[in-house]
Amino acid sequence: MKLVLGIVAALMLLLPVVSANYLYLYPQSDIIRGFTAMGCGVNSFECVNEVSIDTSDYVYTSANKVTDSYSLSNHLAFGTISQVNIIHTAKRYSTNKFYLYSRLSTGGSPVYHSLGGGAPLSAAYADYTTNYTMSPFTSSAWTWSEINNLQVGIMSAQYLGGGYVARVRVRVTYTP
Repeated sequence: MKLVLGIVAALMLLLPVVSANYLYLYPQSDIIRGFTAMGCGVNSFECVNEVSIDTSDYVYTSANKVTDSYSLSNHLAFGTISQVNIIHTAKRYSTNKFYLYSRLSTGGSPVYHSLGGGAPLSAAYADYTTNYTMSPFTSSAWTWSEINNLQVGIMSAQYLGGGYVARVRVRVTYTP
């Protein structure tokens, strides 16, 4: 028994330890400005680009099919990308205005995904995460070129659309 445990322990020392690294990207400028900015001046991106959540500034809309879109901060990461998460900190506008969509683009046609998986947004701020293990633009692994050109945003639904968004960020999981 001791011999087996000793062999297993020796093999464990030979296995590489792979730890995931995370890169967080935040809005740095407006591309499309349709939501109303509150508490941060004129630029929508300044309301949603906080590293630490600040709900005193936000963007909002009570109208259907309104879009805000942002370019992202630069990065210096390299390696194999395993996942991209788009994280919106949001809440519903009212009891009858409560659907928002995540908007993702690399300059071409955008991809939309319902925040909350089709359920109404909550009355209090919560994080809504859209996960992509493959690029929705190519159906292949993500590339750093796509990350460099990534634009994220939010769109209110065509029916019962509306909400508040206090933060938008992108988390890239990669192995160097």
